[in-house]
Amino acid sequence: MVVFDRFRPSSLTEEAFARLKSIIKKTIIGIHISRSGGDVLYSFTIDKTIKIDLISQFVAALSVFGDEMIGGIKQFIIKGVKVDVVIFFKHQLIISAFFHTSQIKGADYLSEEAEIILDDFYNSFKEQLEKGRSNQLIYERFDNSMLSIIQNYFKRIDF
Repeated sequence: MVVFDRFRPSSLTEEAFARLKSIIKKTIIGIHISRSGGDVLYSFTIDKTIKIDLISQFVAALSVFGDEMIGGIKQFIIKGVKVDVVIFFKHQLIISAFFHTSQIKGADYLSEEAEIILDDFYNSFKEQLEKGRSNQLIYERFDNSMLSIIQNYFKRIDF
């Protein structure tokens, strides 16, 4: 489901929400949080063509490789022809952010924001995560936090 169909933040005026949606649609394709084993927990999807399950398994395999061969991976970036992907690891969670090519701005801030997202997600759902719950409906209430963090990121980079 496209994230904008799922919620409407009450903290934003109609005009501010429309502007934020426009900026997000121009830059972000999707943001997904999964366990290090590949289970997708949360999906902030703008473009439905992203194959989340395939990508999460690929990233999980890279995580295992990193743990076994180089002591772990903190982040990596994939530059593609149509999509750029930035991936961060923390709390046995993986966040994968998909951007339209050449739309990654403020790379220094991006890692800070990704860390904030994973910390916030982990702290918000620590009990469910520890119990191994993987039902994505549990984690949908993270939408407002995600949107707030994305909004702050765009403010920081003067977009």
